[in-house]
Amino acid sequence: LPVLILIIPISLILVQMSCWFKNRPFRPGETGVISVTLRPDADVMETRVAVSSAEGLQIQGEPERISDENIIRWKFSATNALDGWIDVKVLHEVLRKTVQAGDGLKKLSVFRISGGGMAILLNPAESAIPNESAVWEIEVAYPARELVLGSLKVNWLAACLMLTLVFATALNFISRAVIK
Repeated sequence: LPVLILIIPISLILVQMSCWFKNRPFRPGETGVISVTLRPDADVMETRVAVSSAEGLQIQGEPERISDENIIRWKFSATNALDGWIDVKVLHEVLRKTVQAGDGLKKLSVFRISGGGMAILLNPAESAIPNESAVWEIEVAYPARELVLGSLKVNWLAACLMLTLVFATALNFISRAVIK
């Protein structure tokens, strides 16, 4: 029963932690991809979509349109470390997506999605796209963060679970020693 009660707050904590530990910011000079998914009733081949970016981000070339997935993709590169953005203009609407570049630990938003409360809970780093928008989702494909322990590469979630078990075991031993 206690585990069932704790599943909800632990899930919310893990979603917050994934914003910090799952992906890393782009390095200066590194190329990334931003994808815009339109709603099913929008024609991806006919809908006019344009992007503009903050200084320090450079959009590269023409977009790739994938009609069977209703997705439009642009490549971009970060010319320096920044807390930037890319604006997506669809019809008469402009939606801003944050983009991070540089070193260190930063809170990243991979997705900006349409929806209500659940969209906000699952993507806490950025506000939801309004439901009346022609855009369903905007995604920036950040590189995965690699945690290296010696010669072993460990997923952030596995490392979190291992550390949780280590600290729980240590607290168990300490509490038993104090009680005796």
